[in-house]
Amino acid sequence: MKEEKIDSIECREKSSGATSDADHTFTIGELKAGPPCCEPLPIVEISNLSLAYSGATVLRDVNLTIYRGCITALIGPSGCGKTSFLSSLNRLSDMNPRCTVSGKIELRGENILSPRVNVTALRRRVGMIFQKPNPFPLSIRRNIELGLRQHRLARGSGLGERVEKSLRDVGLWDEVKDRLDSSALALSGGQQQRLCIARAIALEPEILLLDEPCSALDPISTEIIENLIRQLSCRFTVIMVTHNLGQAQRLADFTALFWTCEGTGQLIEHGPTADIFQNPRHGLTAAYVNGRAG
Repeated sequence: MKEEKIDSIECREKSSGATSDADHTFTIGELKAGPPCCEPLPIVEISNLSLAYSGATVLRDVNLTIYRGCITALIGPSGCGKTSFLSSLNRLSDMNPRCTVSGKIELRGENILSPRVNVTALRRRVGMIFQKPNPFPLSIRRNIELGLRQHRLARGSGLGERVEKSLRDVGLWDEVKDRLDSSALALSGGQQQRLCIARAIALEPEILLLDEPCSALDPISTEIIENLIRQLSCRFTVIMVTHNLGQAQRLADFTALFWTCEGTGQLIEHGPTADIFQNPRHGLTAAYVNGRAG
């Protein structure tokens, strides 16, 4: 009962127009906590984003800024719209005919929800890594070559160079260099996830979307993937969904809390990760990060 009371109070505060972190403008000084590669410069601006399935709204009026070269963690209980939000950022939501998206998502000033946007090109710029590793049922080599060929990014000897570079970037080259023509499905779960990341970064995206990338992995593989994410954040902007609050604290420069209010997912608070966990402005945020709600 206590948790439900916290939830309902905070949702009423938000719906009645109380100031939220989503509406807060961060100053340059507030954004200096991240690593040198994390810049206080917006790369994605989300305005009044709502998402519905068959007319039922699952995410309402999300306003959020994503900063270049930073890791942003999306936290909150299951069913509050985090994955739906993530899928809208490279329009994977288009693949569900029951899904409708409204509002605006601007990537470097371009509204990616516009019907004029080349979705194939967008998904090259905004790569996606899923919860469960999903290598293609092809060889290790072909998993990476396929996207490079599709987007005409390399050919001839250049293909091999790009394959090797992307595998080195994820620390997989020395483990697979003698079996590049073997099935990717024969790799371990952690290796498969690193291959999927290599496949994505081979296309040189601007943003990587990660949907609980470690939830299906053992602790050793999780540590490897976390270290990899930390390294890659100096080259790519990373937005990741995680239910692991420790992981969010270890990795993220910024954290956004989503919650279900009156049956609909909403953004409750967003800010530097240290503030979200140590000095949250919302009672619901404090309750969730301290294990009293959710």
